[in-house]
Amino acid sequence: YPDMLCSYLDSMLGKRVISMTLHFQSEAPLGETIRVYHGEADGIHYLRTARENGNTNVEAEVILEELE
Repeated sequence: YPDMLCSYLDSMLGKRVISMTLHFQSEAPLGETIRVYHGEADGIHYLRTARENGNTNVEAEVILEELE
């Protein structure tokens, strides 16, 4: 999940993940389509995935920092 979620962050170029918190709520079976929702506030990226039935699959908070 971390790799998949980071692929939805449009600002990863030149940055690295310094913190990621994941909360799994329900399994997404192989082959099921999920929707990914993303927002950002105060430098924290908030992501949520929803299964086809509308149930939340995973919620995440991601913090990035510039590479030196």
